Amino acid sequence: MKAVHPKTGKPISIMRTEAQVTKTKRTMVWLAPTFQGTTERWSRWSTLVTEPEALSKCNPDIAFLYDEPNPESIALWSAWLQTATNNTLIVATSKWMTVLKLSAAIHESVLVTNELYQRYPFLPELTEKDSKESWVLAIAQLMRFHCIVTSTPLLDETGIFKG
Repeated sequence: MKAVHPKTGKPISIMRTEAQVTKTKRTMVWLAPTFQGTTERWSRWSTLVTEPEALSKCNPDIAFLYDEPNPESIALWSAWLQTATNNTLIVATSKWMTVLKLSAAIHESVLVTNELYQRYPFLPELTEKDSKESWVLAIAQLMRFHCIVTSTPLLDETGIFKG
């Protein structure tokens, strides 16, 4: 969505979504399909899901569609999108946007990866060839999380969180 900067009068992009941009908990859990527990267990934290198999663990706050689309994952993500609300922020690569016929102009809670740096220049300029971990760190920075809980090591290849 476009707006006008109140002081300079230049056009700016703003994010219009029902998803919460900040949370008081400030902890993001990157849920993997191997995580154990019920929906109630994970609902106390903000959750990020990157694999469609992990959707059964909770109703995620952030869904990141990154991996190559295949028929099985397309079917799982499509089924989930039918029930998703605007409370979930969806970050997707341009391939996923095309396959699922999503539009950031129509869906308020959708962000496209190749537009993130243009809209939010404080983020590193990542490409779709960068690792999923780098993208997760960038999403955490965008959403102002202080702590990330995950079962996989996060290597900060981009230097996002330099002191």
